[in-house]
Amino acid sequence: MKSFFIMLVSIVTLSAQAGDFEIWLNKQYQISVTKLKANINRADTLPGTVVASPSKSNPNYYYHWVRDASLVMLTIERMFDRSTLVADRDDLLKLIIDYADLTRLHQSQEMQAPGRLGEVKFNVDGTPFVGPWGRPQNDGPALRALTFIKLANHFLQNGHEAYVREVLYDGQQPSASVIKRDLEYVSHNWKNHDFDLWEEVMGHHFFTRLAQRRALLEGAELARKLGDNGAASWYELQARALETALQFHWSESEAMFKSTLNRVGGIDYKSGMDSSIFLGLINTERANDSFMSVLDDRFMLTAQKMNDSFANIYRVNQNFNNVGAAIGRYPEDQYDGYGTGKGGNPWFLTTAAFASYHYKMARTLTNAQTIKITDRNRDFLGTVLTTQAVDQELVSGKVLTKNDAQFKALVKGLVERGDQYMARIRIHLPKDGSMSEQMNRDHGYMQGAEHLTWSYSSFINAYLNRLEAVEAIGN
Repeated sequence: MKSFFIMLVSIVTLSAQAGDFEIWLNKQYQISVTKLKANINRADTLPGTVVASPSKSNPNYYYHWVRDASLVMLTIERMFDRSTLVADRDDLLKLIIDYADLTRLHQSQEMQAPGRLGEVKFNVDGTPFVGPWGRPQNDGPALRALTFIKLANHFLQNGHEAYVREVLYDGQQPSASVIKRDLEYVSHNWKNHDFDLWEEVMGHHFFTRLAQRRALLEGAELARKLGDNGAASWYELQARALETALQFHWSESEAMFKSTLNRVGGIDYKSGMDSSIFLGLINTERANDSFMSVLDDRFMLTAQKMNDSFANIYRVNQNFNNVGAAIGRYPEDQYDGYGTGKGGNPWFLTTAAFASYHYKMARTLTNAQTIKITDRNRDFLGTVLTTQAVDQELVSGKVLTKNDAQFKALVKGLVERGDQYMARIRIHLPKDGSMSEQMNRDHGYMQGAEHLTWSYSSFINAYLNRLEAVEAIGN
């Protein structure tokens, strides 16, 4: 009871300091960048290694997970794109090149590893982890390819084609280059069952399939630039097949996207409601790509159901007003950061992902300049309007355009809704801004692996997505 009272005091304090949100946000961004970098190229690891957490016991996360590392490097690349300081850009670019060098080593060993190119994680000395685990995990190669495709395009634009052809994409079969190897693996294995990003269920996964689709499409574009036209056509063909497969994840009867289909192993008690839907969506969005856009009304309906579910099952969500719900992995989660049996908790990275979703919607809606109200999105958008001084009645079938008061209020409300999820994160952080994996579902204090790299990465992405939304609105 005492700990819960302290949390109540913290929310009152936060409300009184609502005006300093921007100051806190900017400060926490810098803290997150510093702490994220601290988990890359640590003194006892090979260059390019991204440890999931410095924690070596209870739990031991001192490994290089392919998925986590790739998502972190995609974040590093976003920071590189926005930086205007030469020294900063050089430092960030070196991290990515180190990662490319390490990946060449990993891939040479993965061919003999239990999961082959779908291997899950590596020891910090670069050797594959060969103990029992949920493998293969085929989101890793797709996300890793995306990281290096972005690097390849940067080098091509700056006259470094030789490096691209030698290290990143050689157009050969069999290939010795990092992108080509991963794309060949993805294009020939996406139909196979694998374990999900939570490493608990074997089947076909929405998150994985979205990552695979984007990797194949962007890989096709790169292959064509480099004259590998046959491969480009093959990659595109598989990406289009993935688009068909992804549509089956929508359940009309349950009114939501389901995270996994065709389960063949792992835990069997999940309903299919899972925040990985939104982690996949926000991390695989492509410019000018209408396929499964953040404005798809099916995602809005899924988000509303998911938010309401987590708001009801976590005690920390039931006593705080004016902040977003703390978001977990999925409602039936049993992992508490140390083991199972006490019930799962909200995670920082998933809560930040919900903030990102709203920021991305605000940016995309601003650029689209129109939205149609439907039976699926009406309740979600109506909730966004509740804090805005406009007519809050939304009628299915009505089309709102940029000059409508409700349209402008929706854009503003989406940013504010994203801010509420970020404010939720703020409540649970200590003064030094460090982020663990989880926040306790009852008293709200952090638990699980300390300094989780993915937590920092997800927060940084949310911050950058907010900047992009504000910039789009301002223009």
